[in-house]
Amino acid sequence: MKRISDSAYEIALSHIRYNREAIDKIVEVLLEKETMTGDEFRAILSEFVEIPAENRVPASVSSPVAV
Repeated sequence: MKRISDSAYEIALSHIRYNREAIDKIVEVLLEKETMTGDEFRAILSEFVEIPAENRVPASVSSPVAV
């Protein structure tokens, strides 16, 4: 059980390190606005990583507040 837990912990740390800039940007917006929609979340995330086509924000959705 400990091996599984340790492995999951390392995977989580890797994801956090790899996506640190995106996480920091999302935190900035949340600190300012306190909430965000799924579309706003995906719009921010898409600035840093490729979003699968079925999860992309439609072009008509405006970008979140610039911070």
